[in-house]
Amino acid sequence: MIKRLNFRYIFKFKLTLLILVVIIILGIALNSYSPIVYGKIIDEVTQGADHILRIELLLFGVLNLAILTLSSLESIVAEYLINKVTMYCQKKLYGNVIRARFCDLENMDLGSLISNLTADIAEIIGFNINAITTLIFMIMNVIFPFVLIFFINKKLALITMLFLPIQTLVYLVFKKKKKEFHIISKNLDDQYYQYIVDSVDNIPNIKLYKIEKYFESKFGDIALKSYNTTFKKSILNTLISGINEISLNIFSLIIIYCSARLISLNEFSIGGLVSFGIYSNRLFEGIDSLQKLKLNEQEIDVSVERLNAIESLTLDNYESSEVLRKVDRIFFEKVFFAYDAGESDVLKGLTLQISGNGFYSIVGANGSGKTTIFKLLVRFYRPQKGTIFMNESSYEKLTERDIRSKITYVQKKAFIVEGSILDNIRLDKDISEEKIINICDKVGLKEFIDTLPKGLHTHLSSNGQEVSSGILQKLNFARAILHKSDIMIFDEISSDLDVSSEVKLCQIMKELGENRIVISISHRINAISMSDYIYYLSDGKVESEGEFNELIKDSNSFKKMLSLG
Repeated sequence: MIKRLNFRYIFKFKLTLLILVVIIILGIALNSYSPIVYGKIIDEVTQGADHILRIELLLFGVLNLAILTLSSLESIVAEYLINKVTMYCQKKLYGNVIRARFCDLENMDLGSLISNLTADIAEIIGFNINAITTLIFMIMNVIFPFVLIFFINKKLALITMLFLPIQTLVYLVFKKKKKEFHIISKNLDDQYYQYIVDSVDNIPNIKLYKIEKYFESKFGDIALKSYNTTFKKSILNTLISGINEISLNIFSLIIIYCSARLISLNEFSIGGLVSFGIYSNRLFEGIDSLQKLKLNEQEIDVSVERLNAIESLTLDNYESSEVLRKVDRIFFEKVFFAYDAGESDVLKGLTLQISGNGFYSIVGANGSGKTTIFKLLVRFYRPQKGTIFMNESSYEKLTERDIRSKITYVQKKAFIVEGSILDNIRLDKDISEEKIINICDKVGLKEFIDTLPKGLHTHLSSNGQEVSSGILQKLNFARAILHKSDIMIFDEISSDLDVSSEVKLCQIMKELGENRIVISISHRINAISMSDYIYYLSDGKVESEGEFNELIKDSNSFKKMLSLG
């Protein structure tokens, strides 16, 4: 019954769990004794024993106050435990996501991922803690009433036993149907989240193509499907509850009738009837709670299956396997790679060697495999065939930590985190503002920063919408210089810059190449012409390589590419 996924995390909070269990046991113990006292009070009233009645009333009042206090504490502690465990699980699984291999993450549905890390985790943790409390409830608040109703009156107890299977039968009948509804509901939730994410991301294009009504209509369709499924689930729950209520009402009428007959024969008392009614109701409540838990388990199974995909992700290896000296050689040996099985290869036996410090360019038409080389180099992906070497070490012997500790990779799309310009350039390193200002001046960013009222402390949102794309590229470049490593990779880093800014960055890359390997992808003539060495890719292979003037002279394909650029 208890879902193993994330249940183990509950035991990270053993003390809180123990306190909750003790509170529940105390509450149930007092609650189990309360109906006996209440029944005695009824009998004392009917018999007119005032001196005993006062004591019983005082005891009953104290019991109720204690029960109410324990009930409130139980709610507070249970909520605290659920929140703590949920946050812990979310952090653990979020850690799995950001540490997982990029190739596994790229095809994951974003809407599903958001739903997994929010609703699914909360549902599982809530279910598991509810399962713990329900099992304790079952042990103490079902077994005790079961024994006590026989103690109070065996005939009425036997009648009660005849009605218990009805509740179990109702839940068994609707069990499968409820799981089907929950699967549909979860899939619709994923679509809902994904559609919102996609819509917000594409608002500029939606406006430019004037298709607001189309997107609004499609969103309405998804919302309507979600509403209809939720409504059907509600009807099913109401039907289950209704059938149980009808059976309980029939049971109550029969018990009242039989009790009246026994009381008329002086075989039973009114106080006994009241106590029996309370205990039998608790027995049914206990059975009902167990059945609801079993029914809800169908929904939780769906959430567990979805989260298993996150928990079982293959993670990057953050341990060091080899101590690499300064990297001065990169070698791709007959590398084949396709993004998906069955698709044609992007790289088709690529052999490429970069030896020694310098400013290198990889060029070629769209789809020739330029960015793919970078993604393999930083181990976002692994080749299907062939080997990559860093110095003399094969990538098969290196961990992601080994590889990425030697590489700074700046992608075309600017990486911006919520925070100040200063935070974005520093990231997690302790770098003085003075040093950052000097770097900003070097890349041509300082003049812009000086126009801002808060300067380096100006806040940026995660999409960097407050500034131009060219400023964001300069910011990314400044960050790279401060986080430089043995290999520096720049993917279309100057695509949104004016010519003078582009030349300045190319000069900096050339300077950086004096002490390390600097590799650039660019279609801009300045970046290509200033390179020390160029690799021209075509159809997933290196078609030609050499210095700029050599390629202009010897490679028609290279000359054609530049004329198209």
